Amino acid sequence: MNTEFYEQLNDLVDIHNNCTSNGEEIFCFDLIKKIVDGEVLKENINEEQRILAQKQLVESLEWFQIIGVTIEYQEELMKIIS
Repeated sequence: MNTEFYEQLNDLVDIHNNCTSNGEEIFCFDLIKKIVDGEVLKENINEEQRILAQKQLVESLEWFQIIGVTIEYQEELMKIIS
């Protein structure tokens, strides 16, 4: 993993801190960071949580696209939680 990816991930975690969508906390970026940092193993994430994180990631990336913000590492982010 390169430094730019990790910095962008940290920024996404900060941006989505205490944010909700459809009444649920947006946790996908925090979960990805915990996986990258080795705090959480992918194998220990239950299926429901993984699916919700993937859905949140897709919705967040779509939202960024709508407002004209480019997220460079979209594929890498999705691979981490898939």
